[in-house]
Amino acid sequence: MRTLEDAIMSETQILIENIAKLNDLVNKTNEEEVMQLIEKLRRVEKKMSLVFTFFQASMFASTVQNPTEDGPSSPITESPL
Repeated sequence: MRTLEDAIMSETQILIENIAKLNDLVNKTNEEEVMQLIEKLRRVEKKMSLVFTFFQASMFASTVQNPTEDGPSSPITESPL
């Protein structure tokens, strides 16, 4: 009976050590790789913001140059309050 208990205790100890190693690996990954991914996402966000701003400016310029027939002559003069 004692050997079975010893085997269970030994396997439990090995399991605890493996869980601790896995936890350390996850913590290391979270600390290093997550910050790198966040920085990459920030760069993409800045680029997308710039593209969106250029798109808005292009649409505004297009609207000012080619006003619609049934719309106002300038989108600035008749803006709703």
